[in-house]
Amino acid sequence: MYQVSLNHVSKIFRGKRGGFITALDDVSLSVNEGQIHAIVGESGSGKSTIGRMTAGLVRPSKGEIMVGGTEIRKIPEKDLFKQAQYIHQDPYGSLDPYTPVQEVLSRPLRYLLGIKSGPEQMKIILEYMEKMRLNTDYLNKTIQELSGGERQRVLVARAFIVNPRYVAADEPTTMIDFISRQEVMQMILDLRKQYNTAILFITHDLLVAGKVAEDLSVMYRGKVVETGKGSTILGKPLHPYTQLLMEVAPENLAKGIIPAREMQKAATAEHVTMIKGCKYAPVCPFAMKICSEVDPELKTVDGRMVSCHLY
Repeated sequence: MYQVSLNHVSKIFRGKRGGFITALDDVSLSVNEGQIHAIVGESGSGKSTIGRMTAGLVRPSKGEIMVGGTEIRKIPEKDLFKQAQYIHQDPYGSLDPYTPVQEVLSRPLRYLLGIKSGPEQMKIILEYMEKMRLNTDYLNKTIQELSGGERQRVLVARAFIVNPRYVAADEPTTMIDFISRQEVMQMILDLRKQYNTAILFITHDLLVAGKVAEDLSVMYRGKVVETGKGSTILGKPLHPYTQLLMEVAPENLAKGIIPAREMQKAATAEHVTMIKGCKYAPVCPFAMKICSEVDPELKTVDGRMVSCHLY
């Protein structure tokens, strides 16, 4: 079975003011053929870093990423992009505004699949235009002439047009209106079903993740704090952070807004990378002495894995 997996992966970036920032800290998870695995967390939790790494856009600092049974560093870039694609969350900043839609969709066919024939390209492009519910009038329109929802459909089409085995969808519906959001999400689900694609679905909305994904991983500041079947986690979230996500408006999480009951401890959270123990301890209402001293490991509790000293 085709699978994309992270095995004890960490990613460290150099900070703007010097020093280093740990974006991911010893993360392990997998996405199987035909499966949707959702990653949920607020802004800055490391979700997008995982998506970009599994699509070959960012390299891990530690650990290994296996794509179809091969370590990602050993796969030539062109071969990797044939099987692993990334859907950006920003439909406005990720496409050249002056490029016609036809050219956007023909490039991956030309450069990745080696399809040079105009008629052959057009046949495939029209097939995906129909899937995205965009008529042929859009072919000659430039990206700047499209709405946000239309641009996002082009991004989805561009990712799936090479028939990849794996797609990382990074908050693909966040920056578009509600109606377009529903339609684009359904298009992704339909394409997954049709092509049996493995999908990593990145979102800040726990309830949406639970509706579309079989498996679910909740992240906090670069760590997976709870992971398992979506229905199990939504039915009874165990980690205090997962419980908090159930209470918070998704738009606040996207903006990095901390809930009111955590405001008093927010300042200490800024220094969380210096904490020896649990990174959630400075804002956790259930924190104990051990939480600031020992980083809890993921352990099996009630049908899922959770990283918390409460269990």
